[in-house]
Amino acid sequence: DGVNVTIPVVMVSQLVGARLNSAINAGNARAVLAQFAGGSFSFCPGESIRLAAPSGFDSYLWSNSDNTAVADINSAGPHAVTVFNEFGCGAQSISFNASVYSVTQPSIIDNGGNLTSSVSGTNYQWYLNGEPLSGGTQSQVTLQGAGNYTVEVTDNNGCVSESDPYEVTLVGIADQNRGTLRFWPNPAIEMLNVELPSEHDFLQLQVFAADGRLVLQSNAAGAAGVKSIDISNLSNGTYILRFLGTTSVEQFRFVKQ
Repeated sequence: DGVNVTIPVVMVSQLVGARLNSAINAGNARAVLAQFAGGSFSFCPGESIRLAAPSGFDSYLWSNSDNTAVADINSAGPHAVTVFNEFGCGAQSISFNASVYSVTQPSIIDNGGNLTSSVSGTNYQWYLNGEPLSGGTQSQVTLQGAGNYTVEVTDNNGCVSESDPYEVTLVGIADQNRGTLRFWPNPAIEMLNVELPSEHDFLQLQVFAADGRLVLQSNAAGAAGVKSIDISNLSNGTYILRFLGTTSVEQFRFVKQ
């Protein structure tokens, strides 16, 4: 009683990806302290803002229940700190509002051998089995072999989101006279892509259910390059993809999810 406590001035440290409405820390990536005079700011999911109360007080209590002089704020809402002197007298800083940017996770769309991000952004990075793809910095990338493809997309707020893995299984049939044919993905969801060589003797592409029923058929005579088969109406399960030629038959299993 009768003891005055100075109202604390909160300092804010911008972390990577966070954007402050007060435009402090311009050109600095991290760990730069500046006085925060109220208002609001936003940051990306999974990131945080570090707030520091002035030193010299006996104890601290932040609105997120942190009781240290420096608090990491990673949740939306109004935030402030109350400081206490040795006599237990307290004073609260000005409040400010924090919000978390909404981020859309990208998915990978297969367009006949070209993979495309479903989400637009300012920067892209494609990966194959966790390794960055050379030149994979656009919204679309060409298949570069079998494996798990992912894409990281950076949006206008500097937030980065990564897709779930998209598995590509390329099954090749080597033959001196017919070249190589491939099909992917496996498992498949809506489209099954088949790449036919420039020279082959296949007449039909057929899809059989596990019980032997012919459920899909497509003409392959004279076709070359990537041919997409719509399997979206098939029930989930295991199927046989058959390449029916004039002198031979090749068939492989694939899974519809």
